[in-house]
Amino acid sequence: MERKTQEISINIHMHSQMAPVILAAIENYARVCGMDKPDILKLVLAVEEIFTYLSDTSLPGEMMLLQCRYFTYCLQVDFIFPLRSLNLRAFNLTTEVRADNEPLMEEMGLLIASRSVEKLYFSRIHPDKLCLSMVKEKTYPEMIKQPLADLAPALQTIIRPAEPEEIKEFCQNLLQRIAASQYPSFFNYPGKVIDMLAGDEYSILLAFDEKDHVVGGICWTGSQDRTVECFGPYVFNDIEATALALMEECLVHIGRSSVPGIISRYADNALLASYFEKLGSTSIYKAGERTSRKNAYYRQINEDSGSRVWAHPDIEGFLQEFYQRLFLPREIRLVLNQGEQQNQESVFTTEFDRGREQVTIRPLVFGEDAEHNLTQHINSLQKEKLFNIFLEVDLGKAWQVSLTPYLLSSGFKPCLLLPYAGDGDLLIFQFEAGDAL
Repeated sequence: MERKTQEISINIHMHSQMAPVILAAIENYARVCGMDKPDILKLVLAVEEIFTYLSDTSLPGEMMLLQCRYFTYCLQVDFIFPLRSLNLRAFNLTTEVRADNEPLMEEMGLLIASRSVEKLYFSRIHPDKLCLSMVKEKTYPEMIKQPLADLAPALQTIIRPAEPEEIKEFCQNLLQRIAASQYPSFFNYPGKVIDMLAGDEYSILLAFDEKDHVVGGICWTGSQDRTVECFGPYVFNDIEATALALMEECLVHIGRSSVPGIISRYADNALLASYFEKLGSTSIYKAGERTSRKNAYYRQINEDSGSRVWAHPDIEGFLQEFYQRLFLPREIRLVLNQGEQQNQESVFTTEFDRGREQVTIRPLVFGEDAEHNLTQHINSLQKEKLFNIFLEVDLGKAWQVSLTPYLLSSGFKPCLLLPYAGDGDLLIFQFEAGDAL
């Protein structure tokens, strides 16, 4: 599924005097795209701070390509600039800026920018080009619960795409009939779901009974060359045949593409266990409650011709066992430190899902202080009563794999491996909260 986008591009000198040009363009573009004023102000603030910082650290005559793309429910801004040494520590969740620390004060803008948007990440797009991407989502009202119809066993079930009001009915049923751990938090915002579907990044099928009541549904997202993730099937009338029909129809739609496979990390039922291979499981921590486990599943759709993955010796055995169990052809190459000089300071970004008391950490920069940095992150998150802490490592990026011993010594353990979910396979680590609850 390709995302429907509208975009603008500006090729501009990296000089702080040019800031008004790009800020006016971004502000007007966001307004045309229907973003609310408070969200526009946060976006413009983040763009200004990052552009100013990059300009102040640039060399004379350097150029930047700035791209802004609209995806119906969010705006993404990409800063593409020459690769050079940058101090990105301000992107860490635990960074504190003091007035008596002049170097850190100069990076205050990065700290402000990282707190003003939902996502921020780096990618290397050319040997000599770096791309800093930020995503600012539109603000949507949370769903107001309404009385639900009584659902009797259906004499006939029809599965088809849905209209916007039917999607809202689906969300009503989902939030009131299904445990919150079984679906992603964006379903709390029906308007957001509708916009995500309109952008062709997500797809959905709903099941209806003979009275046109919504009795179930399944949603999925993914690109042509990456693993698809599905949410569901969810059934509201306890009819197993409805779940089976939804799953089969979803597989028919996905099977028409070249995607390698499909994963399910939210819904957990007997149907998924029979249709999919188990990937692994995660713990669900909640203060004052008993820790529970949730399974994740995978099903191969098209032939897997194999790929290369990077591994640290500490997790080589884990990866070998996983790939053998799922019959996935992989060439495992080890990452070993040969005495080369390493960065001193690590950088991580964090994505919050406060409704599920969950945080996902992603590495931006490798550094030898990773264990200390991660410990600070964990302490900070646990003070906010966030105990479900995950960290993603892309096995297609050797530098991320080098973090493995620091993750293990910080209390993280590998729990899931998602085939083709990143540049390579995506290995998910979870922090073992244990006695912290």
